[in-house]
Amino acid sequence: MDIVTSIGLFNAIYAVPGAKLSLSNLEQPSNSITLEDIIYKTFRCNLLHEADLPPNVELTEELVYGTQNGVFKLPVTLIYALLIVVIGSPSNHHRKLKGSLVMTIRDVPLNINSLWGNGAEIRRLLQIGPPIPAPDASS
Repeated sequence: MDIVTSIGLFNAIYAVPGAKLSLSNLEQPSNSITLEDIIYKTFRCNLLHEADLPPNVELTEELVYGTQNGVFKLPVTLIYALLIVVIGSPSNHHRKLKGSLVMTIRDVPLNINSLWGNGAEIRRLLQIGPPIPAPDASS
């Protein structure tokens, strides 16, 4: 989740590894949904079964995460974040691509074949970690 929120949401939200990020429905505050559920239902299920996103979901270049005018908007960078999370997943450590593929995120070139199953290296290269607390103003 730290990689997804750092890359996909422009560091606007930081969730530590293993955290759950829930969104409350402003119209029904007791009805919340996790980011994982949004990704699974919106991306995985709709793209796999319908070959399209739902009509009320839009990917945007803007730093927007939530509903505007009845449309749920997500930044397109979330797609890159999901790709790099899959690459870094330990279960994919044995994967390799023919040739070499480099993905550039935050002006950092990432050699995909050297990163399969290595989330720690992805975090190191992209400097993903917990936010550094601001210094105490009283000192």
